[in-house]
Amino acid sequence: MTKSDVVTRRAPLWPSVLAAFCALAAVVLAGLATDTTDPDSFGLAIVGYTLGGVLTPLAVSAHRYLRDETRRSTRYFDPRYAYDRLAVAAMVLGLLAAVWHAFVVATELAR
Repeated sequence: MTKSDVVTRRAPLWPSVLAAFCALAAVVLAGLATDTTDPDSFGLAIVGYTLGGVLTPLAVSAHRYLRDETRRSTRYFDPRYAYDRLAVAAMVLGLLAAVWHAFVVATELAR
């Protein structure tokens, strides 16, 4: 078997991109929901929390699952560390935005 006969496989990019999109959308919504006295900020906070606190970790989990399955399925796995870094950055950003959204929701519910 020559080197040209080997087909390298790598994890798909779409879960990392989805996680980054959800995290960035949560950050944008956090910027829009800065006024806790505005009644519209409650709805934005619910959507932002869902994006940052629920969908971002689900997308990162899908990335890690698909990466590990690809690694187990072939000897010729090509790790793309940029995908992992993107997923970790999205997770941190999404969870930080989710904390802000949780604060806005808690403030509104406490009234």
